[in-house]
Amino acid sequence: MNSTTSQSSVPFPIDSDGDDDPRVLEIVKEYQNEWDAGRRPDRAALLARHPELAAALAVYFDGIDFMHRGAKALSSTGPGPRLETGLVRGDRLGEFELVREIGRGGMGIVYEARQAALNRRVAVKVLPAAFAADRARLQRFTVEAQAAAAVAHPHIVTVYAIGEDRGIHYYAMRLVDGVALDTLAAEASTSLPRCLDETQSFDPTGKNAKSLGGPGLAQSNSAAEPLIALAQSDRKKYHREVARLGSQVARALDHAHECGVVHRDIKPANLLLDRDGHVWVTDFGLAQLADGPAVTRTGGAVGTLRYMSPEQAGGDRRRLDHRTDVYSLAATIYELAAGRPAFPSEEPGVLLHQIMHDDPTPPSEVDPDLPIDLETVLLKALQKEPGDRYATAGELADDLDRFLAGRPVLARRPSSWDRIKRWAGRHPASLAAALGSLVVVAVASGIAAAVVANEQRETARAYDLSQKAHAETQQARLDADALAHSERHRADEAEKRFRRAKQLGDLVLQITEEEMGADRPFQGPRRRLLLAALDNYRGLLAGGHDDPLVRAELDRVTARVQRLLAEQNLRWEADGAFLMRMAEVRTELALTPDQARQVDRAFQSNKGDRRRHDPGTEAKIELIKSLAAEQRRRLHQISIQFRGPMVFNEPEVVEALNLSYPQRLQIRAIQTEELGGFGPFFGGGFGGPPGKGPRQPPGFDVNAKAKAMERILDSLAPDQRDAWSALCGKPFTPSR
Repeated sequence: MNSTTSQSSVPFPIDSDGDDDPRVLEIVKEYQNEWDAGRRPDRAALLARHPELAAALAVYFDGIDFMHRGAKALSSTGPGPRLETGLVRGDRLGEFELVREIGRGGMGIVYEARQAALNRRVAVKVLPAAFAADRARLQRFTVEAQAAAAVAHPHIVTVYAIGEDRGIHYYAMRLVDGVALDTLAAEASTSLPRCLDETQSFDPTGKNAKSLGGPGLAQSNSAAEPLIALAQSDRKKYHREVARLGSQVARALDHAHECGVVHRDIKPANLLLDRDGHVWVTDFGLAQLADGPAVTRTGGAVGTLRYMSPEQAGGDRRRLDHRTDVYSLAATIYELAAGRPAFPSEEPGVLLHQIMHDDPTPPSEVDPDLPIDLETVLLKALQKEPGDRYATAGELADDLDRFLAGRPVLARRPSSWDRIKRWAGRHPASLAAALGSLVVVAVASGIAAAVVANEQRETARAYDLSQKAHAETQQARLDADALAHSERHRADEAEKRFRRAKQLGDLVLQITEEEMGADRPFQGPRRRLLLAALDNYRGLLAGGHDDPLVRAELDRVTARVQRLLAEQNLRWEADGAFLMRMAEVRTELALTPDQARQVDRAFQSNKGDRRRHDPGTEAKIELIKSLAAEQRRRLHQISIQFRGPMVFNEPEVVEALNLSYPQRLQIRAIQTEELGGFGPFFGGGFGGPPGKGPRQPPGFDVNAKAKAMERILDSLAPDQRDAWSALCGKPFTPSR
């Protein structure tokens, strides 16, 4: 309320004893005028002066107080003052009486409170009024409470109630006396041994455990102090205690996953250790319910970067499931056990690259006392690919329990061949570069073979002349024989090098067909290898080998490589075949009635099945082949436009624009910042009924896509932008 509030208005009219007394209105005006003048009214004095009207006046005073506190909270959301709820000691929310503030987080403020009906201390998390006005924040706050309430478990902080009182949203939960494991990780570090602050107490959010204190909570933590002492005196016992805590958390997460809840923000700060050595999982603010609405922005990566799984850090929502919690828990146990994070960089860009591409340092190299079996369990749970980790958090807990019981764990350390394959899967560009180098060597060898073959022919002619010129003496004949033998040996060696060069080219071709195939992630490296193989075979042909059978074989294998490249291009074009379901696209392409009917038949759904039918790649290729050359070219241009910012990852675009490696890294960073790295593959999304075109996915942020495209195009050189315009053709914008 501000100074312009009408002096005659009385907020929150009620129906109670004393309302018809004219003195009530005058006293309420006096109380309101004190607020408007910037002074806090003396409520107790006014009620004491008029005890016969106290019941009626108290209700009016409550309404005025809440209005002014709400206005104060809203006015403090800008830069400068911190966010406030306007609540003070003694205020009530439902059946909970607030005692004091004990913590702050990204989604609200936590108070210690007393539940009068059950005479118990609880923690009450309150959503500030400024956040409640934001539908997305309110929805996330509600999902946080629902997720925690849905997964009742002895190691998950219990939610007692959720409610709303006079526009203030809150939920009550168990109050935990303890310490967050991020504090334990810092105190138990092998490099910085310290003692726990004896004045420290803990808040249930796990976000301000190092700064909260005061009366009401215990002033020391009997569970943390022995652990810290073990960390500094007996590392082996300390590692067993860390494994025990990890097993408790894994059991809790396995139960949550079975209930359809993925936490998505497991980290030391969200794990609480109470005075009995009991660990609690808290803060479900980023949780995703299996049957609930998505509460994160499309393209947004959620969680704390240091503990994110690779698919979570890369924003790959298609691969994001319960196994991301398995990775985050393993990263947490790694930090507690080794005394440092799995990836210690403080630079966000470097840290993101390490999570996405690098293997963590084996923790035994950081702490030599760490048991090999525990290290094996952690390294399995920290695998880049979700399928290489434990399938469930329960399996991780089982292996930790085997370690604690002194039994062999089921996890196995990856072999050298496994590490090579996983490295190749994460670094296809590096693999392509290495194979490309081999191809270059093969091409060089082929050229050398051709030169040697030419020298062999010249030497043979010289040998004949030498025979005639030195026929007079036996010594001359012997010399000529020796020279001929030497030259024949050189010719044989040249032929061997030629064969090796061809065999290497054949191996590269075999890898592209058998190992890479049509898997989409390998199509960029596959194209580069095919082009390198094509150059190799052409170089061998240019060497002028004199065996017609060899030349015929080179002609055949060259044609085969060209055919594979053409098939790859055709498959890429076929990805855009679904666009012909849009009426605007059909008009743009001027499809004939027969062509339109062919498209409808290909995408026709089964009888009774309302889902969109995908005819498969081969059927899409047939549709593409049925188009005239100009129709096919224009459809490909429209398809490129529909793919949006992610099209700059496609080999055709990379090749057409001649993007350098630093440019591709820069574009990837823009995609991650604006779309989280996993925006819809096509700019307009998939689905939609025939003739209506693709649907936008839920929560799709068109502005984020447009911003990403603008930033990427701005990063290109002028000649690259010209090449982009030629590749896309004239803009195509369907009506929505």
